[in-house]
Amino acid sequence: MRHKQKALLLGRGYWGEILARYIQEYYDLLEILGSNVEPSHLYKSLESADVAFIATPLHSHFSLAQLALECNCDVFIEKPTTTTLAQLTTLQSLARKRNRVLFTNYIYTFSRSIGHALELLEQASIQSIHAKICQYGRFYANESVLEVLGVHYLSVFAAMEAQGILHNVRVVECEFFDSGLQSARVVLESSECPISLECSLLAQSKTRILQIQTNNTTAHNQQSSPEDTDSRDLTLCVNMLSPTPLTIEPSSKHKSLSPLPIYDESQNLILSLDNFTKAIIDKQTYHYHERLCTLTLQLLEQAHAKANIA
Repeated sequence: MRHKQKALLLGRGYWGEILARYIQEYYDLLEILGSNVEPSHLYKSLESADVAFIATPLHSHFSLAQLALECNCDVFIEKPTTTTLAQLTTLQSLARKRNRVLFTNYIYTFSRSIGHALELLEQASIQSIHAKICQYGRFYANESVLEVLGVHYLSVFAAMEAQGILHNVRVVECEFFDSGLQSARVVLESSECPISLECSLLAQSKTRILQIQTNNTTAHNQQSSPEDTDSRDLTLCVNMLSPTPLTIEPSSKHKSLSPLPIYDESQNLILSLDNFTKAIIDKQTYHYHERLCTLTLQLLEQAHAKANIA
């Protein structure tokens, strides 16, 4: 039987409790520490661990990840990695120097529904992309809706660039609709198409939708007959809250296309942990993840800059 590595979890909050259940399937979980831990105890615990999981507020990510890497731990950290791109660059350099992995849980990039949609887009002509992510509550001090929710889809846009589906993705406009920065609209563009993102922590209902409009059906069904491959608009939709997340809209116009697979979106954290494990042993996987993290932080910084938010 393979010996489990020793892990330390930093964070006793809502997400820390969820993460702890999964960590124990992969690692020997030594301890769960809260924000009030004594520095000497934290350092000693990190020295005893092989892997550090960080599920604390964003403002603490940089210092905790830096300490964990200095203690020669591989690091799994909740999104976003850090407050600034400069902090991320510093941590990535430290990880390379220590021959460790700094991995961020951009969980939507591990969605099999989104992943399948991106595969279908590799040979398609994209007209536009729109994402909407809303819910009510879970406010965090010094974090806007972009860090809490919007970054989920910013990381997807970054993944599309990292995979070569989009090129030169950039933020051109960002507007917050309330003084607490809990509701926003971000306008982006790429070399291929316009992109928009709506996100809110003030909504009455929960929404998780990605819509990608294309006028090329060929990539969606390699066995389509000629009459199925015309220039009709086709919209791929991924609704993360639906029992059938991946659909084509309007479905009535595309009945001849092959049925799309149904994926269980509740498995995404497991897929993320699997990818973390793979990144530790596979340099190509890790290099891709480093680029994804960099592109995501670039978009997040650009959004705040366009909104003139310090």
